[in-house]
Amino acid sequence: MGFQNSVAVVALGGCAAPVRSQARSKACHYACSYLAFCRIVGWLTLLARAHASLEVEILVLRHENAVLRRGNPRPRLHWADRVLLTALIRRLPQVLRAHRMVTPTTGLAWHRRLVAKHWTFPNQPGRQPLDPAVGG
Repeated sequence: MGFQNSVAVVALGGCAAPVRSQARSKACHYACSYLAFCRIVGWLTLLARAHASLEVEILVLRHENAVLRRGNPRPRLHWADRVLLTALIRRLPQVLRAHRMVTPTTGLAWHRRLVAKHWTFPNQPGRQPLDPAVGG
């Protein structure tokens, strides 16, 4: 009876649950097992993510080399290069983004230019001419 009335606290990963009976003890065991399982899965995804970011970095470096080998003294990026590099660089970790040929700031500048080019209106000085049927 002393065990059932006493309150034991089991903590794992910052979660504390009071245990008052055998049923609660099982529930706490399942909760702790679930938390341990979540931590292990998180570690495995970190391992997988590290491998994926390595693959993305290799793809970015290969594409940057291909752009640099085009032979011009100053390589010019085509729209396909911009799309590919921007999409791949978003997948890189924050530390590796700043040391690429295309930085996030460059991608934002391209986007601003694209929007500005799309939303420009023709500059026509003066008033628009009236239709002769309207007034004369």
